[in-house]
Amino acid sequence: MKNTSAFTSPFGMQLKQYIEYKRMQGYKFIVGEWDLRCFDTYVATLPAQANRLTKELVEAYIALRPGEKPSNQAHRISTMRCFGKYLVRCGVDAYVLPYGVLSIAKYGFIPHIFNEEEIVRFMSAADSLRETMNSPFRHIVIPMMFRVTTDSNQQTYNNKSRISI
Repeated sequence: MKNTSAFTSPFGMQLKQYIEYKRMQGYKFIVGEWDLRCFDTYVATLPAQANRLTKELVEAYIALRPGEKPSNQAHRISTMRCFGKYLVRCGVDAYVLPYGVLSIAKYGFIPHIFNEEEIVRFMSAADSLRETMNSPFRHIVIPMMFRVTTDSNQQTYNNKSRISI
C-alpha cells in the first residue's frame, strides 16, 4: 500500500503526512497504513464528520469487534495511540490513548505443559520425518531444533530446582 493519496475523511492530510513521517523514519508501515485507511473509512462513514481526534471517536474505533481477536484490536490501539501522539507533537489538540487499554491478560493464551509421554511421542514423530525434494535436510534439522529447545528448557528447569532459598 504505497499509495497514500486516497484518504476521504477530514483527517486525510494528517494521515498521509503521518504515513510519510513513519516511512522517513525507516519503517515500512504497511500494517499501520492499513489500520489508518480503515480509520479513515470509519470516520468518513460517520453521520457527523469528525475533524478532531476525540476520546469518544478513538474508543469507538478501537472497540473489540464481533469475532475479532484481541491481537487485531491491539494493532488498532497501538496505531491510534501513535497517531494521537504524532498529532500532539504537531501542535494539534488530539486524544492520546493511555497505555494499559488492553492488558496482556485479555489475550487468553494458556500455555500447554507437555508431560513426558507427550514429549516422547513428539520426538518420535520428529525423528520419523523423511527428507523431501523441497526440504532435503528437514529430517535432520527439525529433530535437532526440538531437542535443542527441550534440552534447554529441561536444563533451565533443573537449575531452578537446585536453587535453595
